Amino acid sequence: MPIFSLEQADRRELVETIHELIPYLSDEERSAYLELADALEAGEEQFDENPLEAVLELGARTWPAREAIRSYLKEEGSESEWEQVFAHARPTTVLLLQRLRKQTDVPHLEGVLESSSAGFAIHENEAEELSLLRAEISKALWREQAEALQSYREDAEKAFEKLQAMVEEKREAGTLADQGVWKIYIERQPLE
Repeated sequence: MPIFSLEQADRRELVETIHELIPYLSDEERSAYLELADALEAGEEQFDENPLEAVLELGARTWPAREAIRSYLKEEGSESEWEQVFAHARPTTVLLLQRLRKQTDVPHLEGVLESSSAGFAIHENEAEELSLLRAEISKALWREQAEALQSYREDAEKAFEKLQAMVEEKREAGTLADQGVWKIYIERQPLE
């Protein structure tokens, strides 16, 4: 078995990422990743495969589900997200969002947060709160409505196939390192 040198900070980030992404997997699929997270937390040095590669694979496997939720929340699920955010965010954050929602002509929260007005109204504390809250809302919605979101997932899977082909092409050409793959698969940033 190969030995992979991982700094403690890298281990923490991998473990946090595993826990962030596994809700988008079926129960059967989760166990191997939970074992990896436990091994990373325990400080083990020997793994059957590179832990970073395993987490990148997890990002790739969950990308369509995460993209399906994102699309759903920009369309028919937008009001549901607003309701959940208003129910769970701090009162000051809710007040800011209500004002921003009135100022913008965008029906979904993601669009409101990307508006130029949001840059002035939403500060670091609110941005972090909303990021964490939206991640939990997305995971909860996926658990509750995965079957109902199948059409969104099918569209996302088609988009991911194209994205994955471009990523593999760039990796083989040596123009995309693991850090770039991380940004695409885990953070869902666009391929540049």
